Amino acid sequence: MNEQKIEQIKKLFDVEDITDIEEEVKIGRGKQDLFGQQLFELFIKARDAGIEILNVNQITAAYQRYWVKEKGAKPKSNIQIMNKLFAMAHNGKYLLEKVEDEQGTYKLKENY
Repeated sequence: MNEQKIEQIKKLFDVEDITDIEEEVKIGRGKQDLFGQQLFELFIKARDAGIEILNVNQITAAYQRYWVKEKGAKPKSNIQIMNKLFAMAHNGKYLLEKVEDEQGTYKLKENY
């Protein structure tokens, strides 16, 4: 992966400047397997750029930048993303785990 592509991916997860992200939206209802897949893909992109551990704010920023702005997905709030990540890490469907002793922080499981 070239340096420019790596920098673009790192920018997805940057939470220092979030002026380009819309305000929180109301929490929706219903299951969203597509939503989980979108979040999981962000972890894969991060890993490919050398980012192993992500917190909820980084994922929220990346989701808004990549899935909403670039791909036209429906915006999700920080709380929606936090709840989904928690569920993904605990239900075993995704190879995602919570980083021990770090609140709201997740990573891909070692064997992925």
